[in-house]
Amino acid sequence: MVTVGPQTESEGADEKFFETMSRYVTNQGLSDSVSFLTPIYDKAKLFQLMRDSDVVCVPTLTGETFSSAVLEAMSIGKPVLVSDFGPMPEAVEDRVTGVVCKADDADSITEGIDFLSSHPEQLSQLGREGFRKATGFSASAIAKEFVADFYALLGKS
Repeated sequence: MVTVGPQTESEGADEKFFETMSRYVTNQGLSDSVSFLTPIYDKAKLFQLMRDSDVVCVPTLTGETFSSAVLEAMSIGKPVLVSDFGPMPEAVEDRVTGVVCKADDADSITEGIDFLSSHPEQLSQLGREGFRKATGFSASAIAKEFVADFYALLGKS
């Protein structure tokens, strides 16, 4: 398993969570099978890592807007695990395009990872459905939704 992302507060991480996760991995004797990578800013390297993965997990724990990582993973046919925070469930349909867990709920995230780990035969189908869903999130489609929302806010149709 590989995790990618900030590890210190200055990088934008929830440092307490990262320390807890690191301690858990060490205490469970998982250090040989879990790697913690710092953020990867080289898009080609990051996409290659996603392509080499079975699943991409983006369990947002706190306030985050829509994650482009979710759509990027879906666009290459990877099933994703997300939390039910904010707009994530708009992209990921639970057990159809990936898994939706409860935000800030370690048990729910664990159950989601367990489901994906114990159902490898479903990963390709989840990835294909995710790819289909991701095609509806084009810049043009999103821009049209924004315009419609603004008109609705202004009381115009």
